[in-house]
Amino acid sequence: METDKQNKQEEREKESRSALGRYSGLAFQMLAAVVGGYFLGNWIDGLLNTTNSHAFLITFTLIGVILGMYMTIKEVLKK
Repeated sequence: METDKQNKQEEREKESRSALGRYSGLAFQMLAAVVGGYFLGNWIDGLLNTTNSHAFLITFTLIGVILGMYMTIKEVLKK
């Protein structure tokens, strides 16, 4: 009986650590998408000399936000 309780406790702890790793990884994925979009947009603005309007910077940063949210929602709904 006691080993059964210990096994259940260990299983819950293992699932807890797995979920923690999974969700902290999601935060880094979202951050990478947003930061990547920012730098890509900034680079393209520099190439096309549109640094006054920052059109590509804003566009690619928003694409990064949307992509990050999409990846996060997709991963959360996955079981």
